Amino acid sequence: GFLAIVITVIYWARVLGPIRNGPSWHHNPLVGYSASGVLERAFMSLFGAFADDRTVQMYITANHDSFGRPLVFGASYVMRCNPIYENNSFFPATWWDITPYKNNRTLIPNDDHVYAISSETIGSTDPDGSLSLYFSPIPPNEISGKSVGVWAPTGEKARVGEKPEALGFLIRLFHPHNEILNNFPSAKLPVIERIDEPSDTELKVEESASASLLPNFWLQNKANAKLAKGFHKKRPD
Repeated sequence: GFLAIVITVIYWARVLGPIRNGPSWHHNPLVGYSASGVLERAFMSLFGAFADDRTVQMYITANHDSFGRPLVFGASYVMRCNPIYENNSFFPATWWDITPYKNNRTLIPNDDHVYAISSETIGSTDPDGSLSLYFSPIPPNEISGKSVGVWAPTGEKARVGEKPEALGFLIRLFHPHNEILNNFPSAKLPVIERIDEPSDTELKVEESASASLLPNFWLQNKANAKLAKGFHKKRPD
């Protein structure tokens, strides 16, 4: 019955859950793994279409900021990236993009028609050669009057007393390098820093989220690192 379904979902969430990189980023090694079986593919289809092979395209998601707080629709964040990878790239891949999603499912409508930031659209970098990626309801330059980094929207901020909706970030790495395919937990990914103040309502949501059962199974399963060893096999250079 219903209890059996719940137990089954929790079990598969534990078995197929992602591996972590810091408090923010996670990656499921079964997404884009061509040798996944029928059951694994069926479970992954609950959350999205079966992806490209991860040696072609790797998916990395975030639902929390650098302090482990849930990402909030309409809040303001900055990611700071450094050119530490091959050919002074900011990410270990030939090409990359970062997309903010509402409730991790839909693109965020906006008058500027900006839906993602990619290696093709970053333009100029910061004076020290780093890259600041801003995510906020409106472009930072409309507030400060100065050109500030690169921007993508996070939607309209919740009204006072209104429960905020969830926000998620998805990094797509096209032709990811071996250093992240083979050792995801240690890869250097950007810190997600919140730059506005959370409302009282958001703070209450954070408290309730920390007590949620399924996300804890889904995001914090220690066995995932063990499981991942069988999937993150080294590719030939």
